[in-house]
Amino acid sequence: MAHWLLVAMVVALGAGSAPAAALAAAADTRIYVAADGNDSWSGALMVANASASDGPVASLTRAQALVRAAKALQSGGQASAPIRVLIKPGTYRLSTPLLFGPADAGTERAPVSYEAITAGTVTLSGGVALVQRAALREGSAAVFDLPPAAADTWRGGGQLFVNGQRATLARQPKAGQAWFVQRGLPLNSEPEAQRGHEAFVASPEASSWLARLSAPERARAIVQVMHSWNSSQHRLADAVPTAGAVRIAPRARWAFLSTGPSQRWFVENIPSALTDGGEWVATDAEVRYVPTPAQALRPLEAVLPVLERLLVVHGDAAAGQWVEHLSFQGLRFAHTRYLMPAAGFSDPQAAIGVGAAVEIDGARHLVFDQCSFGQTGSYAVWFRQSVTDSRITGSSFDDLGGGGVQVGVARAMPGEPSATARNVIQHNRIGNTGRVFPGAVGIWVGQAYDSVVSNNEIHDTSYTGISVGWTWGFGPAASGRHTISNNLLVNIGGGRLSDQGGIYTLGTLTGTTISGNVIRNVRAYPGYGPGTSGGAWGIYNDEGSSGVLVENNIVVGTDSGGYHLHKGRAIIVRGNLFASGTTAEVRLTQLDERKPQALLQSNILIPLANQPFDALATGPDLAFSGNLVSDALVVGPLDLAKCGTGCARGHASVAADASARGLRFAGLDADTAARLAATVAAAGIAPALRDIGNAAKLGDAGTVHTRASAEPIAAPIALVVDMATARLGTRPDGLRYAPADAPGAIGLVENRSAPGGRCILFKDSAVLARRFDPHAFANLNHDRGTSTGSFAILIDADTDFVHEWRDNSSPYLTGPSLRITAAGVTVNGRQIAPAVVGQWLQVRVAAALGPAAGTWSLEVNTGGAGAASFTGLAPVSPQWRRLNYVGYISNAVRETSFCLAAVGVANTAAQN
Repeated sequence: MAHWLLVAMVVALGAGSAPAAALAAAADTRIYVAADGNDSWSGALMVANASASDGPVASLTRAQALVRAAKALQSGGQASAPIRVLIKPGTYRLSTPLLFGPADAGTERAPVSYEAITAGTVTLSGGVALVQRAALREGSAAVFDLPPAAADTWRGGGQLFVNGQRATLARQPKAGQAWFVQRGLPLNSEPEAQRGHEAFVASPEASSWLARLSAPERARAIVQVMHSWNSSQHRLADAVPTAGAVRIAPRARWAFLSTGPSQRWFVENIPSALTDGGEWVATDAEVRYVPTPAQALRPLEAVLPVLERLLVVHGDAAAGQWVEHLSFQGLRFAHTRYLMPAAGFSDPQAAIGVGAAVEIDGARHLVFDQCSFGQTGSYAVWFRQSVTDSRITGSSFDDLGGGGVQVGVARAMPGEPSATARNVIQHNRIGNTGRVFPGAVGIWVGQAYDSVVSNNEIHDTSYTGISVGWTWGFGPAASGRHTISNNLLVNIGGGRLSDQGGIYTLGTLTGTTISGNVIRNVRAYPGYGPGTSGGAWGIYNDEGSSGVLVENNIVVGTDSGGYHLHKGRAIIVRGNLFASGTTAEVRLTQLDERKPQALLQSNILIPLANQPFDALATGPDLAFSGNLVSDALVVGPLDLAKCGTGCARGHASVAADASARGLRFAGLDADTAARLAATVAAAGIAPALRDIGNAAKLGDAGTVHTRASAEPIAAPIALVVDMATARLGTRPDGLRYAPADAPGAIGLVENRSAPGGRCILFKDSAVLARRFDPHAFANLNHDRGTSTGSFAILIDADTDFVHEWRDNSSPYLTGPSLRITAAGVTVNGRQIAPAVVGQWLQVRVAAALGPAAGTWSLEVNTGGAGAASFTGLAPVSPQWRRLNYVGYISNAVRETSFCLAAVGVANTAAQN
């Protein structure tokens, strides 16, 4: 029976009596959709007939109804022959998401498909085309009517696309700029554990601008705050605690400046900020857009997304009601929105929970092939709960509010029968992520099993490229046996956020393999502190990563090195090449104390730094074997002491050009060079598929030896320790304290003899595990001008106090350093001034930074003994130039105490 006749029978109510044998004889059933079709037609014809009485239908919802009707005529209500919905070129605007349930399922023998007749020419849009009120006048904003479906846009921002480009929500400062938190401002109304999370001191420029906002503008304002690995969105609170302060609602997840001294923030969704080309804002009745110079006096096509979801597939796996054997081919999914909730939003990590344009639950054997996804407000596709044996292949993802693909959920119990499993993400191109949520990742695999993520090309992300696993620490996990292979990742991070990797893992992932991936240029925002709050690595096994094989990967050009293991177990790192990291190539910060297994074997390291290993954890089960460390890029001798006999010296080198696969290796044996070349050639999309989709092509890799960041860096900020408003017994804001789990070791006390009447009491004892505990420190960003630090200290007979300035290089360089005991003040091993037990000692340290650095000065005042000044003091490290860390350290090994008061550090460059 011809397909058109079958469809005609479906449309007719009496067609239910058609013989089953005749229906089964059909090769397939075809239903046609066209933008100029008519939902009253049968859909059996590709074009309308001469009498315009029949032809293609106009909508996918009508086509979906015809699919269900066709299935009803077949055996048992299931398709016995394939059903194909063939969609002609055009843009199909959706007023509601397309909903697919078990009634829409196919079978293995008779799948159901929704296909573009010509791949890439069909767009399913969640946006509304705006109507411009009048012709554009030179120098004026374009005005569009706000459709009723988007009446709430003005409250939460949203997205707008003009002539195919994403517009910038009106903001201050402008795109590419930022204001910076000057210091946290703790409030007495805050819970003790959340002090410093709600308010901060702003710069005079920011304070002046905020003061000019009207009450309605303050009510609609969105405060965007950038943290280390994520961002958060807030409203302006009504009550301002003091002049020059900003108070937000809800509280931030972390205290301000807790991850470094360069914390960016800006305000958007403000009509009075609408000044620059490419900006837009919505009021309660209209959308206003300022054209760019290239758009001046030209027609504008504006699309305002009104849907959060375009396609929702929802089955009930527990009841056996699956949506299955359903495919989508050659379609473009575009124009979804994200509106900030009234209560704000704080991204914990990877922007999980913001949703996706396409969301799938309770499904198996689903296929997205040669599709494209773009101009979204959140993620593109989410294989969420109980999705198995499905795949996304040959597709492209570009201009994404969040990331590309999510697989699994954030929370699940180990061994759940409804686990998401055996899904394939392969031969896709994902780029330009994080346009709304910079913490989103290219591909996120959470609690799921047996995922295959291979031969994808991921480029120009705002954070991590591929993230796998979602359990912190060594507890039971509901994720494992993943294959992450032969992916090509280029320009990851883009200098926007930090604490990231080209490929990043969390928790127990037994049976997971990361192999054959090529990673080029992983760049972090450089304004954060060292360690966990700052950094960008090629492959990053974080927080309990266990049971992972990292093999035959190539990483070239990172800010922090090729490989980082933090708190891991049962890890094998074998046969990889790590090159051109601006600090040490391998960082091992912590292993599992109970079972510290890690093997680094037959890797090739081509470092830029003389010390290729950073923060190297030690233990009997940490083994190095057969590694080659090259001196090709190093100035001076290599330091391989940390590797012992497990490393040999060599002269391997890698040459890189701007093309994504432009890597050439020298100084290696022929077999190794051939293996590396084959890895590069195999990475990414297969050659026959590299022209897929409508996304921008894979960009240039650029240089590999330099850090590139377009994000602004804060001017040097001052260290201010708030002892006046802090509660007695607590740890005053401004400094960070260790150990965190010994509350009695540090606390604010009242002392009438102290400057200001209060001081921070440090109690040392032999029970503290580390000699340098307790201690306090601050991360600063002083790289120019002159920095001056001061404090007062009251010591006892056994005090052993160290005050030290450092930079954030790896290993760090030390500038001024002094020691205070009952014997006196010691600098560079020489006692230069007295210190009196039980009497306050005033200390002032000053040092020039940057090119002018070289020596430092010290003033001490013991009260009765008078003041003494010392100049021309040598730093511990002659190459020291920057102040990124200032420490106040108890270095005693017995029970003792000292009290600190009037602590602060200022910089002259901050005043210019």
